[in-house]
Amino acid sequence: MRSFSLLVISAALVAARVFGAQPVAPLDPEIVALPEFKVLADRVLPPPEKWHYVRIGQMEFLSNASERSTRRFISEYRDFQNALSIVSPEFLLRTELPASVILCANSRVFDVFKSEKATRGRRHFATALLSDQEIAAIAIDLRSQLAEPMRDLTWIEDVFTPASLGEQLINHSEELYREYIQLVLSRQYPTLPAWFSEGVAQIFGSMDISGKWIQFAQKGVFLEPRYETVPSFGRAGNFGFDGFGNPMDGMHGMYGAMGGMSGMMGMGGMGNFNGFDSGSSVRVMPAYIMGLDKLFAFDPAQPRDRGDITDLSQWSRQAATLVHMCLYGEKGKYRKGIVQYVSRAMSGPVSEKDFVECLGMNYKQMAMRLRSYTEWARYDYFGWKANPGSSFLVKDKIEVRPATDAEVGRIKGEAFRLAGLDDEARQEFAQAYMRGERDPQLLASLGLMARQRGDNARARSYLEIVDRQPGPVPRPRAYLELARLRSEEIHQKQGDTPLTAQQTAQLLKPLFVARSLSPVLAEVYLAIAEVWEQTGTTPRRDNLAVLTEGVERFPRFAELAYRAAAMHAKHGFRPDAAMLVDHGLKIARDPAMREKFQKLKEQLDVAPAPTTNATPTAPAAPTNQL
Repeated sequence: MRSFSLLVISAALVAARVFGAQPVAPLDPEIVALPEFKVLADRVLPPPEKWHYVRIGQMEFLSNASERSTRRFISEYRDFQNALSIVSPEFLLRTELPASVILCANSRVFDVFKSEKATRGRRHFATALLSDQEIAAIAIDLRSQLAEPMRDLTWIEDVFTPASLGEQLINHSEELYREYIQLVLSRQYPTLPAWFSEGVAQIFGSMDISGKWIQFAQKGVFLEPRYETVPSFGRAGNFGFDGFGNPMDGMHGMYGAMGGMSGMMGMGGMGNFNGFDSGSSVRVMPAYIMGLDKLFAFDPAQPRDRGDITDLSQWSRQAATLVHMCLYGEKGKYRKGIVQYVSRAMSGPVSEKDFVECLGMNYKQMAMRLRSYTEWARYDYFGWKANPGSSFLVKDKIEVRPATDAEVGRIKGEAFRLAGLDDEARQEFAQAYMRGERDPQLLASLGLMARQRGDNARARSYLEIVDRQPGPVPRPRAYLELARLRSEEIHQKQGDTPLTAQQTAQLLKPLFVARSLSPVLAEVYLAIAEVWEQTGTTPRRDNLAVLTEGVERFPRFAELAYRAAAMHAKHGFRPDAAMLVDHGLKIARDPAMREKFQKLKEQLDVAPAPTTNATPTAPAAPTNQL
């Protein structure tokens, strides 16, 4: 499972490391004429908003904080990227995903993402992660200084009961790091369990980075025991409780030594501090542990208000503690088991029985072990020291410039669209367009928005202009939807009549452009398969090689594997078809899909072997040349 190997990735791998196409028919000129927006006479465009813009790779930053604050924030993000390239370069394999970060400092933009109308996305108290299969946006509320309430405990009849006490200051940079890791992990296929990706994101997001060192997998993300002032029953002086509630002399409270590259964190009793009444003492209370059934079933994307966000904080920290213990703690005792369990969870629903089979204990036993880990942890952490005269901090100056109206409208509009705020998104796009902006990326956003609303004529106008740009516009879905619009027009005119060679080339051209862009969409390969299924032109093996490429890129996509196998079988490439069928039978879990693969296998077994294409030769280079 290639995508999962990218995951353990970073986790277990860090430990291991330290230890010529046909011409296309010209289109009707009327199709490529840009549409106009009708503006009512009494409608006045609001004044342009002032935002700063920075681009690093394919990550775009839109900020209405001060230029100085914007530069500092992005500098810290760049240092994090540099540290990530050292700690776990596996995560950098996919950092060229198109994404934007909106830093909200002095407007109410972020409040829109928290409104009841925002139906999609993953929202914490001060962040919103919004994405689909093509693009993503991370919104950061720089106005918020206090994070969600932290869990504390009160002692009632010998039962630990959670209560929401205290506040935690927000580190906005670390919030961005964690959301960034979540974004990278969200692109894995199959999807990682939410609790596991949250734990990995918390661990990587809390790296300690300075010019001289990088520390990774330290205990900063742990659930921690709580401390409560209690009467000392008339005994003055130092008095406390150990991690299990037993009384002990405060002088014997322990704090684990951090030595070399291996760390021990022990939390024991704490004696009185100066300023405490001599008739009181501090008691160490075990961390509250959410039941693992609830931890695994928790949905972080569920909208939450200020009153019940405590569960999100608890879930996040407990997920990080569990992942930390299993990957870096207890001398790797649970590493193999947790990888097996997560792998099963990526393939389908799992139960406590699966957990027992993989880790050798049930949920309750693991919860007890996890509580012990919060009180006395043995774990490995890792450090990198800069060479003399060098630094882990990037010194290059960050260029901050005013954002154009097209950039403001496109970035904000796409973020609103990803949040399910379609009206707000269309308004942002339209305002930029009515101010005269004709940036190709803005036109792509307008075309996709029109397509989403069912206005296909308007969508076609925008997307044809996008296709005629000198170079590809970094929106693969724009080219995918353009091919679909062209296909719909052809079928409206000629029904199920097979495509001509010219029509086939006209559809494949934008699909191959989409295939060349990041991120690669599985839908593009499926659309290519559909074109070859509908054409009257016989494909060569190198024409079908693109489908095999799609299966290699999306090895768990059973529908694509079947389409590719069927096309190879239909046109006599039996060895290639047989390999694809064998792969499909390994990955298909749906009974109907397995039956389709089985029937195709039986047809291949009984069909006479062709005199040509008897064995698969070296892989052919995919082409759309007919």
